[in-house]
Amino acid sequence: LRDPEGDVNTAGNRVHYLGFGWAPQGGPPPPLDAEPYETFCASGAALAVRSDGFEQVGGFWEAMFLYQEDADLSWRIRLAGYSVLCCPAARSHHAYDFSRNPGKYFHLERNRLLMVGANYEAGTLVRLAPALVASQLALLGLSCLRGFGRAEVRAVGSAVAAVPEIRRQRVRVRALRKLRDRVVTPALESELGPEFGDMPVRLSAPLLRAYASILHI
Repeated sequence: LRDPEGDVNTAGNRVHYLGFGWAPQGGPPPPLDAEPYETFCASGAALAVRSDGFEQVGGFWEAMFLYQEDADLSWRIRLAGYSVLCCPAARSHHAYDFSRNPGKYFHLERNRLLMVGANYEAGTLVRLAPALVASQLALLGLSCLRGFGRAEVRAVGSAVAAVPEIRRQRVRVRALRKLRDRVVTPALESELGPEFGDMPVRLSAPLLRAYASILHI
């Protein structure tokens, strides 16, 4: 995907093991004749999926309206044993703005929690619980500083209210799963990208990296 100025917005999105997703930004596009390569998450702005695979994994999860639905779909495609590829010969122009408002923040956070709750195995969720709780507390403080405190509280509350739907989705994910978490999670990121800003990246990098190492993610 290229922005109006011609720089690359994303050539395959990144997903952190706590569910944060982002599009790496900047730089020239890869050569047109470069070979397709594997990425964890395809961008929903330029995404093609085989119809049989799309149906096999249940398509887009309707509970995740607006944001993160491409990451969730890519995650389930991987769990079903398929690969997600970025094709450098395919180019798309996309008017994209990384800035956030309370509405966007709410949907990003809510859907991140839904995705993590639905796609990880129970044992993985147990091992991730300390990091998930700590990250939510840190996010609450950071979001208050940035004016998104109410949106963060609403997102967590909405995710808690959606627990019955998360449980139903877990059943669907278990039915399609061909690969265990230990096979899929090494493709997740252990650090946040610079798109999240200097402060959270600088403060969280060693802790998140160390926790991922302990859990072998």
